[in-house]
Amino acid sequence: MTTVEKPIGLAYMNDVIDDALQDRALKYLDGLKDEAFHTITGRGKNHIRIGYGRPEKGEDPVPDELKGLAPAIFTSLKSWAEGDLVDMLVNFDVKKYRLTVNKYEPGWGLGDHYDTKAGENAIVIGLTIAANPEATRRMMFTKKEKNVHGKKIVHAVLTRPQSAYVFWKDGYTGWQHGSKADKKQKGRIYSITFRSTC
Repeated sequence: MTTVEKPIGLAYMNDVIDDALQDRALKYLDGLKDEAFHTITGRGKNHIRIGYGRPEKGEDPVPDELKGLAPAIFTSLKSWAEGDLVDMLVNFDVKKYRLTVNKYEPGWGLGDHYDTKAGENAIVIGLTIAANPEATRRMMFTKKEKNVHGKKIVHAVLTRPQSAYVFWKDGYTGWQHGSKADKKQKGRIYSITFRSTC
């Protein structure tokens, strides 16, 4: 049997928030005008991203409608986290973090990329929310080095509403990450990421 290579620093969990929290976040995000979102330089033409929590970059504080997400996610993650993920979660300040929202309509994606430089304690938590419970997105992790056949080493994570993925260390610095475009996607999906020390 072939072993699929994947980032060591990567975890995934379903049902990390409840319906009420998701509904509140969706109501807020769906109410934003397209102008509130902006394009990502060099990664497409769609108005896809909005950022919160970095006043030095002109970003607004995390809105009240989204503040309950991080504590709920942490409660879920800590209930099953093992190994160095436990240590990484300790480094995450649940009261002070950067939050970004990516909006994906059917057919929209985000190419493989590295984030800006980060310290060894960098950790990213991504939450998927959508009105359609059957909506999914494929989160892609691509390794820097190619395999012995000269091909990309790719690991995919199929995310569903109210699920979260976490990546740190090897998953952050040794693998690029992106989101695969899918024209058959079932409705709009939001990917909300929480970043600490990155």
